[in-house]
This record gives sequence, structure tokens and C-alpha cells, in this order.
Amino acid sequence: NYLVTLVWLLVFACFDLSRGRLQPFDMLTVTCKALFFGLNMLAAFREQIFFEASLAAGAIHFLRIVAFLYCVFVSKTLSGGQIKLYVLRLLVGLLQGCWVLVLLILNQSVKQHCLELTRPDKRTYDDIWEDVTSKEGEILVSLKEQIRHLHVKHKMNALPRQLKMDGSPVQSLDHLYAQAAVLEWLLRDKVWQWGKTTRGMFHSLNNPRTGHFIRAAEAGSASVDVAWPGIKKVMRAVEKSARRYKDDVSYLVDVTRNSLMFERVQDICVCLETMCSDKDVVIERIKNRMDPLVETQSSAGYRDVCVNLRINTEWTEHMGCSQHLCEVQLLLTRIAKNKSDEGHMRYVQLRN
Repeated sequence: NYLVTLVWLLVFACFDLSRGRLQPFDMLTVTCKALFFGLNMLAAFREQIFFEASLAAGAIHFLRIVAFLYCVFVSKTLSGGQIKLYVLRLLVGLLQGCWVLVLLILNQSVKQHCLELTRPDKRTYDDIWEDVTSKEGEILVSLKEQIRHLHVKHKMNALPRQLKMDGSPVQSLDHLYAQAAVLEWLLRDKVWQWGKTTRGMFHSLNNPRTGHFIRAAEAGSASVDVAWPGIKKVMRAVEKSARRYKDDVSYLVDVTRNSLMFERVQDICVCLETMCSDKDVVIERIKNRMDPLVETQSSAGYRDVCVNLRINTEWTEHMGCSQHLCEVQLLLTRIAKNKSDEGHMRYVQLRN
């Protein structure tokens, strides 16, 4: 309906324009109407366009008010029927404006509520971070420079995408999860090997003596004792692709994910070098949330170094998943100890 209305609007506008019937004020009104119908057409498919469509409608109603005042007080050409029509349109516009205002107030209220929910988490993370910066501030600066250098050296992509073997973007969530099922165990093996050479630690299944962490380099440690995170839940992947990426699943780069914990920032620097020197790995992006200048309001104070990579071997090439992007989080044990399922759910609420 919006498409048909938009086409007819443009056809008649072009016809009147060719005959010289459109005045500058009328052309502005037609433009706003075209924008209104176009955005509403998109809003039928993308709920994120709703506010833009409402603003376009508001612009139309504003022009109607101006036209009404002009006709009443300047040209004085309005008849009784036209006045009633204008008043009806103004009432509709007023109701729509009030509805948009209510939605904006509710939206802001939800944001404030989520910020309040995550405030204790952020306060805890901020206290930890303040202590880290006071003790390892110079190393954090070195880490920032190291990541900047790696970005230039490896020509990293600011927004990498999941790719098929022919280089085109992945369009199916099933395709993505089929690749993830193949790569999950290989990524675990890689992360375990990196942890053994860089003093990395993992969440332990049954070893509370080390604070529920297990160090890969310790004698007797085995990857079977690690509480591995597993593949991203399908419902969360659907939610994230719909709300953040407009249903484009190729931007979901954390379906296959893992994490490494360290006691010192210096160990994170060493691990990054180890990962980048691995001949089987292609680093596509490094997000440095441990940069002291990064604002963490949107992440509720949580900080890590997030590495997106592809594992490119003869076997992954044969299995058709050498172009699949994985995510490895490098973080401090002090921050990892404060992560919880409840805290993550509060963060998801805030992000959504």
C-alpha cells in the first residue's frame, strides 16, 4: 500500500511539475510526503526505521500547520469545509505526535532502568580497572601501541564478515553453525596451545584450589578439565543478527568463541604476539577494550581484548570452513572472576 501510494504521489507530482503547477512550498510538501511513505514502507520490514518515519510524519504535519496559518491569516482563501479538513488533519498529527512522544519517554525510561541494573557491575569493574591502571599503566600503553602496529602490519578489517569458500558473505545461519561445529574443537586445541606457552588460564571444571581457574602450563593439566564456553546459542544469534545487523548473519563473528585469562597485562601482550605468529591463523580484527581511553558505559565496565581470526589449514580448507571467523577473548583473571550469567543477562538487556 505504501509503495503504490508513493508511486502515485510521485507520478502526479511530476505531472504537475511539468505543467508548472507546483509552487516551492508544494514541492517541499511532496518531498516530505515521499519521505514519509518511503520510510513507512521500510518500517514495515525494519522496526528500527519507526522513529525516522514518525519524524517524517511530524515534518508533514508541521508544514500543514504552516499552510493552514498562511491560508487563514495571509491569503484568506479557505472555505468552511477546508478548515474542517485541516483541523481534522491537525488533530491526527497531534495524536501521532503524542504517541511518538510516549514511545520516546518509555524508551528513555527503559535505558535508565538498564543502566541502574548494571551500575553495581560497572562499579566493580571500574574499581578493578583503576587498580590495574595504577599498577600496569605503562604496559597498557604498550599494549595499545602493539595492537595499533598489528592492525597496520596485517591490514586488518574494521568490520570483518563471515565468508563462504568462494569469498561471498554467508547468508544462512545453518551454514554458519555447520562451520562452527567443525571448527569448535580445533579452536579449543589452538587456544590450549597458546595458553601453555603464554601462562594462560582457563575456567576449571573441578579445581577450586586455584580460584576456579586452571593453568595450561601446569604439570598434570589437561584440556578435558576446562569448562569450555561452547558455540553461541542459536536464539541469541538470531536476536543479535536481527537487532544489530538487520538480519545479515555474515556479521556474526562470535558463533565459535573461546577465552584465555591472564594475571598480568604483560601476558596478554605475549599471547597476542604468539597468536599473530601462528602460521595457521589469519588475524582479521583486534578490538582493544583495555585501552584506557575507551568508554565502557555500553559494556557495563567490562574490559578485554577481543581477537577475530580465521584458522586456515589444509584440513579446514578441505572441510570448507577456512573462511569462518572465530573469536578469542583475552582478559584478566580479576575481571573474569566477576563475570556471571546474571551479570551477562543484565548486560544483554542494556545492549538491546
